[in-house]
Amino acid sequence: MSLAAILFVAAGVIVVLAVVLRRRKTAAVVLVNVAAVVAAVGGVEVYLTQQPPANGDGTRMEGSITKGFTHSDDVLGYAPNASAQVTAKKFFENTQIYDVTYTIDANGLRVVPAHAAGVKDCIIFFGDSFTFGEGVNDEQAFASLVAARFKDRYAVYNFGYSGYGPHQMLAMLQSDRMARILDCAPRHFFYLGITDHAARAAGLSPWDQHGPRYRVEADGSVVRDGYFDGSNWLVAKLGLGDVEKTVTTSPLWQRLFGRSDHATSDNMALLLGIVTTANREIRQRYPQATFDVLIWDNVGPGDVANVKTFAEGLAKAGIPETRMTDLVPDYTAHWTDYVLSRHDQHANPRMNKIVANHFIDVVEKYDAKAGK
Repeated sequence: MSLAAILFVAAGVIVVLAVVLRRRKTAAVVLVNVAAVVAAVGGVEVYLTQQPPANGDGTRMEGSITKGFTHSDDVLGYAPNASAQVTAKKFFENTQIYDVTYTIDANGLRVVPAHAAGVKDCIIFFGDSFTFGEGVNDEQAFASLVAARFKDRYAVYNFGYSGYGPHQMLAMLQSDRMARILDCAPRHFFYLGITDHAARAAGLSPWDQHGPRYRVEADGSVVRDGYFDGSNWLVAKLGLGDVEKTVTTSPLWQRLFGRSDHATSDNMALLLGIVTTANREIRQRYPQATFDVLIWDNVGPGDVANVKTFAEGLAKAGIPETRMTDLVPDYTAHWTDYVLSRHDQHANPRMNKIVANHFIDVVEKYDAKAGK
């Protein structure tokens, strides 16, 4: 039942009650007025529900990816289907932006070149669509380029996927799934983050309703707190989960009480808490491993302060960070040289090579320091 229907039923019940209490004129008048307000709110909900969606960005997808590519996942919220291959064609109006193939292995990860027999160490990548390699073929994603370069020394695993945030990284680290997937000793972990991940980690992404939810503790660390679509203990105890979902997902509720979909200070604290907790998990589970962050900055004029907050928080936690604009100093002036299109700003093959070379350099420096 929709929120509007609930409100209209409630208004009807109130009117019936007013009729029953009609001899008590004051009470009856109050109830009639309350019923009118409830019905009016229901009318507003109906109006908002019937409004057409906002205009899109003019792009559209074609290919087998449109038939479905993901499934619900109790560790990550959602994940690509294992052992699958899909075609993905993206257009802006009648202009093709890309025509690529995504191949997913038996572990649900994007394929990378196989490592040589006998390799015992590995490199792990976490992140979102940039890490996954959205808009480029399997062999063009930066994780694949790193795997090709180090195939005789490291196995490479790409745990990134479109729409993911740091909460998927931490959930994977805290689960036993990673241990089941890896056939090597993790030596280098990399997370590619954007400040929009703060909003994703707060559960504000419509595509990630079942994602892992975390709560910030007094010391800045985080603890697992169920799923974004989970109810609090009282709602669950009373069996009102469906009612809660109906109300909180309604257009009117979102207009009045919906949370901001950008990186607020609270969300940034959550982002930092998740990343620093992931760092501690890595230190505890894999003491010989390193953890570095690449911040994909310069995504908008309002992002400067959040990038500064993010970088300062990482520095305070002793986590090495590099910014995308450090790798591409002319990005601001010539950004179209590094993205797929003005209408899709994911990294193009050229940018993927630059990012891959950065990670290769970082690994080489760590290994040289360790005497490898």
